[in-house]
Amino acid sequence: MGAAESTAKEPIDFNSLDFYAVLKVSEYASNDEIKRAYRKCALEHHPDKNTDDVEGATRRFARVGEAYEVLTDDAKRRAYNLQRATQRQAKLNQSSDSPAQQQKQGWYEWAFGSTSPPPVPADPLLRYVPKEYAARNRYATRSPGISAADILEYFILTGQKAQWQENGRDQSRFTLIRNLFSCLAHDEKQWGLLGSYSSIPDFGCGNSAWTREERTASHYAEDFYMYWEDFETEKTFEWVKMHDVVEDLDPLLRERAQRENERVQRMAREEYNGVIQTIVDTLKEGDPRLRRYMYAQEMRDMHDILEEALAEAHRRYHNQHQPEQRPKTQTRSQRKKQKQKNKAKQKSSW
Repeated sequence: MGAAESTAKEPIDFNSLDFYAVLKVSEYASNDEIKRAYRKCALEHHPDKNTDDVEGATRRFARVGEAYEVLTDDAKRRAYNLQRATQRQAKLNQSSDSPAQQQKQGWYEWAFGSTSPPPVPADPLLRYVPKEYAARNRYATRSPGISAADILEYFILTGQKAQWQENGRDQSRFTLIRNLFSCLAHDEKQWGLLGSYSSIPDFGCGNSAWTREERTASHYAEDFYMYWEDFETEKTFEWVKMHDVVEDLDPLLRERAQRENERVQRMAREEYNGVIQTIVDTLKEGDPRLRRYMYAQEMRDMHDILEEALAEAHRRYHNQHQPEQRPKTQTRSQRKKQKQKNKAKQKSSW
């Protein structure tokens, strides 16, 4: 009997199962339900109960213990659920390029490839060329788009492999960052920013001026930062789920599962917004256009201070070297008139 059980269990790869499947519980199971399931599974897979397959039972028993440890700890369970949701999102992104998905988009195009979208480049730095990205996603509406993890990976690579200098041969960091945010703007367009998509400012290039105070340029980098620093995505992250809510589920459990899904979706949305805002803040600190503007502003301030100091020094020099003005001498007639005035004042005082 034990041998039969062992042969039946061996094809199941416990490492490929998530923790809920290991314990055979639903995603919204309570701690009490998990504890009961753990006792049952621990007894079933204990090495002492599987003498014909001690090694396999030991692995399964350890996996059962690991699942119990994670799912009975609230913090670990939340982190695990968020990880599962992220993996689901990655699978959705991959499935958008599958033949089945392409058939949904148009069987003629899929079969003959007359207008097939370009493949996703293996190099992450080439994935977000705006025209190619738009062509790959032209059939996708309200899709996950670029994830927070993809944004971080791309941003780190731009810092490692690209420079700010534009030499005309290699892609500069200006080009790579401009491409990324153009694709992010494309995603927002798919989620409802149809009217304002064209008004989203791009990152610009090395020749962009910083502020509109400099009226000689056609693009101002400050506009980009003013928009993206307070950015909040239009994506709902409805694809991020802790639980699969089915129709025949108990209404109370369905409501509980939906609340949990909404909570995780809010967390994913906040994380996405936070990643973009952090990247924008980091870009602003190192943007050579801001440094150039600040340097020019300091030079202008210093010039104004020097001009004021020179003017003050000139006034002091002028005052120190101005010739003394002697008091005017009175003529004899003027002295006589002055004496008469003084006598008249004396008489009036008597």
